[in-house]
Amino acid sequence: SHGCETMLVDFRGSGGSEGNATTIGFHEADDVSRAWHYARMASPNRKIVLFGRSMGAAAILRAISRGLVAPDGIILECPFDRLLSTIENRVRAMHVPTFPLARMLVFWGSVQQGMDGFSHNPVDYATHVECPVLLMHGELDSRVTMDELQAIFAQLPGEKEFVLFPTAAHESYLAVDPQRWKNSIVKFCDR
Repeated sequence: SHGCETMLVDFRGSGGSEGNATTIGFHEADDVSRAWHYARMASPNRKIVLFGRSMGAAAILRAISRGLVAPDGIILECPFDRLLSTIENRVRAMHVPTFPLARMLVFWGSVQQGMDGFSHNPVDYATHVECPVLLMHGELDSRVTMDELQAIFAQLPGEKEFVLFPTAAHESYLAVDPQRWKNSIVKFCDR
């Protein structure tokens, strides 16, 4: 309704895609790259804005930092700042001490998935973003804290906007507050 074409992508092991393994945005950055290059080929003269939630937001930031994509803008919902932080938040939610369990999970997941989970830090990736950014967060989110979002926002060097959803947790902001979500997206894309 706002003149945008949309391409939806499920990451490996998520949604309708095959597989059951995920690297929470590490290797998924390659999927972001493939989707971005496909969209660029299909619409060479159109602006491309990437949208990602949680793991998808982390994958977008990683793809940008590795020079795999150069979008015209990005919309990020609740990206975690560090893989270790997000694992600690989930362990804490189970009322289990985070040390040493969270570090063991990151280490073992890294070994299993052929990655360095301790270096998977979207807060560091954010320093490479040169396009406009819309960063959104749910105030009731226990999986990604406000401190994590503020750290990422502070690292973004260019044009940026932050929108808070006061009644949202780690969930679809569109489902929780459709009017705020739509207004934020339309305003960002119109710019």
